[in-house]
Amino acid sequence: MNLRPYYSEGAKTHAYEIAEQLGWKLPKHIVVASADGTILPKLAKAFKELAKVGLLQDTGCKIYSAQAAGCAPIINALHKGH
Repeated sequence: MNLRPYYSEGAKTHAYEIAEQLGWKLPKHIVVASADGTILPKLAKAFKELAKVGLLQDTGCKIYSAQAAGCAPIINALHKGH
């Protein structure tokens, strides 16, 4: 749970920039650097919202996460079965 809702919602800006710069078309795949992972669902949420208002077509863009070895809470949680 993110205790900073405005920060979390602000992460959707990344999706807006991606969509705009690609002419309102989503790529098939996106790799995003993530620390705690809050950006991952926010990108997906923003793409769905943009599709809902008709600015782009939801093409099922796949979103992947990349983490530095020294800061990898997502992968560490997965390895622990969480």
